[in-house]
Amino acid sequence: MELGSKYSQTDLLGCFLCSLFYEDPKTLPCLHSFCEKCLVNNFKQQHVNDNLKKCPVCQTFLDVNPQEMKTNIYLQNRVCFFRERAESLTNSVCAVCSLKLQKNVPAVAQCISCSDFLCKVCSDIHTLTTLTINHQVMSLTEIKTGKYDDAMFMASFKACCPKHSDEELKFYCNPCHILTCIDCVVLEHKGHDFKSIDELREEKGNAVKILYEELKAKLGTLNQTKDLIVSRKGQIESKKTGLQSEITKKSSEAASRIDKGKNKMLKDLEDFFLPKSKNLVSGLNSVSIQSKTIRQALQYAEFMLSGSNAEIVFSLDELQESLENCARNDDYKNISACLSDETLDISLKLIEPRLELLFGNVEPFIKETKKEYFPKDENSSDFLCFSDKATQTEEDLKTFDEKRNTGDKKYEIHLIKSLDLTVDDDEYEPHFTGVAWIDDDQFISADIKNEKLKICSLSSGKILRNAKVVAPLAVSVWGEGVACLTRDKTMTNFTRELSPQKTLPNVSCLLSSLPSLNRLTWIENNAIVIQKKGLLTKVSVKYLSPNGQPAWWWFSCCLPDGSYAVSDRANARVYLIDANGNIFKTLQCSPGSISFDKYYNIFISNYYNYSIGVFDIKGTRLTDLYLNDRPTSISILHDKLLVTVEHGCQVLVYDITYKRT
Repeated sequence: MELGSKYSQTDLLGCFLCSLFYEDPKTLPCLHSFCEKCLVNNFKQQHVNDNLKKCPVCQTFLDVNPQEMKTNIYLQNRVCFFRERAESLTNSVCAVCSLKLQKNVPAVAQCISCSDFLCKVCSDIHTLTTLTINHQVMSLTEIKTGKYDDAMFMASFKACCPKHSDEELKFYCNPCHILTCIDCVVLEHKGHDFKSIDELREEKGNAVKILYEELKAKLGTLNQTKDLIVSRKGQIESKKTGLQSEITKKSSEAASRIDKGKNKMLKDLEDFFLPKSKNLVSGLNSVSIQSKTIRQALQYAEFMLSGSNAEIVFSLDELQESLENCARNDDYKNISACLSDETLDISLKLIEPRLELLFGNVEPFIKETKKEYFPKDENSSDFLCFSDKATQTEEDLKTFDEKRNTGDKKYEIHLIKSLDLTVDDDEYEPHFTGVAWIDDDQFISADIKNEKLKICSLSSGKILRNAKVVAPLAVSVWGEGVACLTRDKTMTNFTRELSPQKTLPNVSCLLSSLPSLNRLTWIENNAIVIQKKGLLTKVSVKYLSPNGQPAWWWFSCCLPDGSYAVSDRANARVYLIDANGNIFKTLQCSPGSISFDKYYNIFISNYYNYSIGVFDIKGTRLTDLYLNDRPTSISILHDKLLVTVEHGCQVLVYDITYKRT
């Protein structure tokens, strides 16, 4: 088996704990070996169940006692062989010269077959006798490389019978399951079925070789998979780095455009106020000059009026004329025009920037495979949207603000399919209380009459799977499976194959959502509970009953901006609740089933009015869509609207169209 040639023999003979050659080696079921003392000490330090210990290497739980385990004879003999070989290779002398000539002649070679060390002369003649003609002599230089260790070990190792020390164990007794020597065969195992040790080795070796080849092939597959993962990781990192650079570049360009826009606005502001400022300065100078002239005229008049009568009369006409000229000057009235409040009424109005203009029409990141579509990932920004949809229309790529602005759109629905969801073992005509999309083709419905969940294919119109559930009321599909709420307020989680997982009591309401989101949401009493990646988060709803009547949470939906639409059947209202549990809008409408479309507009079914009301995400009513029967439940994915109705065993599929008015 060529795999072993890749490892040094000494590497396989060291204890994993002390890194020294094994002392009384014990091999665990996971095939990791340790010295008995090392293993006992390690197990004593483990703070786990007394009966279960962990392998120090792979952490596999084991129910073993090292002191009761058999010693690994193979490893122990190997260790003894290597220790003896290491000692013999130090200052080795020729065995023949030492025996025959009583001389210590340095050895230059060793016989692999009989393990004798040989000098140059003896090594040349060692294979010239009939007893040693097939022996293999190698130089010590080659011996020290270790490539002949296996052959030397097999030649030197002999398993002797514990009862007859001179006899090798050459037979295997099948009834007794032990190795025996020839003496034991004759004396203690008469009439037993035997195999020679060579036959047994070949038999067991072949079985091990088959497993070895299987594992070798598996290892090759794992290595290929590892290489593919490493390669794909490198590609992802490279792609990520490229996108980071592109985002940084686009952001810098956007910042540059913003900075240029800022400079232009400041220049426009300067150009707007500069002439007004100049007019004010000019007016200030003119007013200052007139004030100074009048002040000087008044001083001169006071001075003249303090003189004698003759002096006053002599200069009075001239003084009067000058004062009249100052009084007739009305230039200051024109100057006061620049003091108009018009300039002060100017204010700065900033419109939220259209980021597609800043970033050059950035499109969402799009995965190559086509999966469930949702308009906006819960963790994405408004302008970088991660989508599972393989292809998108121009409308899908519009920004969040544009999607919300649907005042100029007209909604229309067209019936494209009516699917009969009756199965052979149904006892009653189906009545559906809940429906939800699973993906582009499949949806699930809750049939309360026959107490079943049914998964149907839109393309084939066939029931793919169904499962028995007592009194199902509502269903919701999320990233990890399907949830169903029953009449007794029990919520059960299922896989997408409708295998039940776990149940939860006292659930007031189950919130619908997009099938691709990895979170499940429900209401317990007056708290919204969010399950995501095994963690639960609770948001208390700040609810004040309008007329003392406690809320009866009925249908609810997680909206794409992180808020919630929750219907209150007791008070005939639908509340829009923000992520902190605050009610920011109350809709006076029938509290029916709730869903939303790709423009984030809210659809609320009105059972009593045979219609579906459409509201924007702020709660403004946009339109009403009328049906031919009372809707009991609705669900929207892309442009497809599922509707279950009061009468009949069908689920209706509508195509939603948007027309600009």
